[in-house]
Amino acid sequence: MTLTPEEARSEGKSIRKLGFRHILLLAGEAPSLITTNYLRRVLEKIRPDFSSIGIELFPMETVSYRELIKALGLRK
Repeated sequence: MTLTPEEARSEGKSIRKLGFRHILLLAGEAPSLITTNYLRRVLEKIRPDFSSIGIELFPMETVSYRELIKALGLRK
């Protein structure tokens, strides 16, 4: 199941209410569904609720990883 960014935000808030501060996003092997833009939007929605976000996903180009790092607020 692939959540919309809004659904990810709602799920993230529910998980945070349970006391979790760290979360792991699993993307599997679906690059046609899980685009860099999609991941960036999800990260922007859930980032405020977690002190640590791990991501497991398919291999990507270096530029895509840089975009995700930027979305996490780790680099400008």
